[in-house]
Amino acid sequence: MELELVRREGKRVRTEHLDVRVVASLSALQAVAPPGGSSRPAAGGLGRVGIVVPKHRQTAVRRNQLKRRLRELVRLRLLPGLVEGAVVIRARAEAYGASFAELARQIERVRREAERLVRAAAAAPAASAVPSAAPALAPAPPTEGGLRSAGGAAGGAAGGNSAGGGAEGASPPPSPNDPG
Repeated sequence: MELELVRREGKRVRTEHLDVRVVASLSALQAVAPPGGSSRPAAGGLGRVGIVVPKHRQTAVRRNQLKRRLRELVRLRLLPGLVEGAVVIRARAEAYGASFAELARQIERVRREAERLVRAAAAAPAASAVPSAAPALAPAPPTEGGLRSAGGAAGGAAGGNSAGGGAEGASPPPSPNDPG
């Protein structure tokens, strides 16, 4: 569940062989976690890293080799600098052909980007590192006189809405199927 939250809510960092998502603050991740979810900070407030290596039509031996390489690079180069936050690293198909040195350079780039995002989140505590959902649209408040009747100045046979009154100039509330 946490991997999915970071993948969906995190900032994207893309390299030649890796797709990476970074959430700068675990507390921001907890804010978007569903009730009863298991999002909790790691022991000691340290950052967390998830590694995803899809099969991409490779043998189990090649897949496990790539996982071991990425785990070692994360252990040596990413985790020591990751004080807070969550990172999900997904290997692209091209990663199977990459050398250890190429993957190391890309993990270093991910580390720099993650540090930048954590610093930016710490500098602006009011602004969340996780993009917030769009606010729900509320229906327009009634006008000073309340709702007008269909026979009032805005309705009737003169081209107004004869199916019922509404606030003058207000649009109907959005339907649940409306994407906007």
